[in-house]
Amino acid sequence: LGAGEHDTVLTRLFSGRLARGLANRLIEELRAEEGPPAPYPAQGWIMQHIRKAALAQGRADLIAMWAGQSTRLLRHRTAAALLAALVAETDAVLGRLHHA
Repeated sequence: LGAGEHDTVLTRLFSGRLARGLANRLIEELRAEEGPPAPYPAQGWIMQHIRKAALAQGRADLIAMWAGQSTRLLRHRTAAALLAALVAETDAVLGRLHHA
């Protein structure tokens, strides 16, 4: 939630197709390799094995972190704020349904 647009990069390293991701060690390491990534969908197949191994080791820095273009539009900057908003919005919707 603390990432901004300056923390994202355009890359083909996740799937072989152009995507936006959070800059992390995985992207740094893969960018350092010579040559382009494998074409789509082969790159995604390769990355799923890297993800599985990284998750097994608790290594979030080696996981592809997909990101959209609209990080500046995030309303909630903490998990607590997001959860509080979800609860309030759910209560409001349920209240309207109950009174309808």
